[in-house]
Amino acid sequence: MARTTGRGHGPATAGRTARRGGRPRAGRARRTPATALLVGALLLVAACTTGTEPTGGTTTDGGSTATGTPGTGHRTDGAWALTSGEVDGAALTVTGGAPVTLLVEDGRVSGTSGCNTYTGAVDTTDGWSVGDVGLTRMACEPAVMALETAYLDALARVDAAELTDDGLELTGPDVVLTFVADPNAA
Repeated sequence: MARTTGRGHGPATAGRTARRGGRPRAGRARRTPATALLVGALLLVAACTTGTEPTGGTTTDGGSTATGTPGTGHRTDGAWALTSGEVDGAALTVTGGAPVTLLVEDGRVSGTSGCNTYTGAVDTTDGWSVGDVGLTRMACEPAVMALETAYLDALARVDAAELTDDGLELTGPDVVLTFVADPNAA
């Protein structure tokens, strides 16, 4: 006679029938002290990493720069309004009728660029850089179009982001874009 384990893993025994397909029944996993220790350690690691700010370099004032990973609650995430900028030594002139905004969220950037709206990906794994930008194609007065072109060209050259006391500063080769938190963003 065949030996059985009594747990449904062996051949059918008197009074007990084998499951279809000969698969054993799913039972509760046996918890051992080692398993409990491993689960506890994993939970501790998860708790320590959840909700932390991304690591980055340091600024000249000892503060942390804004670098991190897209989609992880990056410190530059939020809605911003451009207050000033400089590209190749020339000032960007922002007018009230042609706002320039920046929304950083979930590894994406979007906003208004004076006349049109734009959207693209942002990579914060090693600095801060915006990929190819999609743009609507409306026409506005020449001064607004010049602002838009200069802003989008500057945004493409940004390679660093820093939170300041007043807001957000994006910088790159011959580019400085200064933003404040946008109170009008939803």
